Amino acid sequence: MRKWTLLLLTLVVSVFIAFPVAAQNSSISPKVIAYLAAWTNWSAQSFDANKLTHINLSFARIENGKIANTVIDGKAVGDAHYAELQKMKEKNPNLKVLIAVGGWGGDGFSDAAATPEAREIFAQSAADYIQQYNIDGIDMDWEYPVNGAWGTIKSRPEDKQNFTLLMQALRDKLDLLEAKTGKHYLLSYAANISPWYLDNTEPAKLASIVDYVNLMTYDLHGGWEAQTGHHTPLLNSIYDQSGIGGSMDGVLRYLHSGFTSDKINLGVAFYGRFWPGVDNKNHGLYQKASQQGAGDIKYCDLVAKYNAANGFVRYWDASAQAPYLFNASKGIFVTYDDPQSIKAKADFVKKYELGGIFTWELSSDKDGVLLTSMYSVTK
Repeated sequence: MRKWTLLLLTLVVSVFIAFPVAAQNSSISPKVIAYLAAWTNWSAQSFDANKLTHINLSFARIENGKIANTVIDGKAVGDAHYAELQKMKEKNPNLKVLIAVGGWGGDGFSDAAATPEAREIFAQSAADYIQQYNIDGIDMDWEYPVNGAWGTIKSRPEDKQNFTLLMQALRDKLDLLEAKTGKHYLLSYAANISPWYLDNTEPAKLASIVDYVNLMTYDLHGGWEAQTGHHTPLLNSIYDQSGIGGSMDGVLRYLHSGFTSDKINLGVAFYGRFWPGVDNKNHGLYQKASQQGAGDIKYCDLVAKYNAANGFVRYWDASAQAPYLFNASKGIFVTYDDPQSIKAKADFVKKYELGGIFTWELSSDKDGVLLTSMYSVTK
């Protein structure tokens, strides 16, 4: 026990060394951003608009080099979605609505970024789309430049530089639109926190172009691996020897790569990941799993099904500031965010004056308890 206490103390001290002490009376107003999937069932009444600053409607895709409302899981972004979001803006006039482009499996980025002509076509389509739906900006979710999501979408080595050029083309078009309307249009992107992603992009240049970056500090571990782990911890667990780290490590990488803290938003997950066939040691945490856990679990489903009545016990890893569930009799391990871990992330954002906090995906929090924890970042 003394060994683990010393390790935890070392971890806490390292956090304070890594970050400067936040200035008092900061004028930063933290953002509370939510990605909202078009294929789920929701309306303006589903959410408390006053607890949000931005909504990223997800997803448009790229077709023939232009932004398009593509059908995903049976539904496409359309007028009905924007009508509901307008109702939310009536409740909260300061709410910003952006279209998120891409997402996992979203192809077409590499070609759209490949040449000056292609970039011009795409950027103009973005400006046209923003005007058509009278929204506030665009969020780019290219998964991933150069890597191509391990070959599942088209990519090329030149994506590294071309992504920057594409974002600059977008910025230029949005600035031209601003000159006409007098309104600033937001440009952001969703980013992986792994070193390989940073190597495949130009973060220092992107930092000067975008309004902010949304760090996808989730899916750090998952059922595709042979060992359990936290998928969205604030800090790296003392039990984790993978070297991937936690959310804080991702923030540090972007700070060291050219982003200022006020342009970094920290991600939280309104869903969990799981493994079956887990060894009954350490309550399943960082243990071998004999089976893969396919897919994810919405938080609302997790609360309804993965509970004490069904044999699950909740545990808290203080070193990671992360919860987990384990069913010892069935050998099922679940990693997720809950109100306590999200509050810890919100406190972290406030303490170190990050730009804000965001989530994937809003409709998975049916009762609004997770959003309430996110909103604590503003208090």
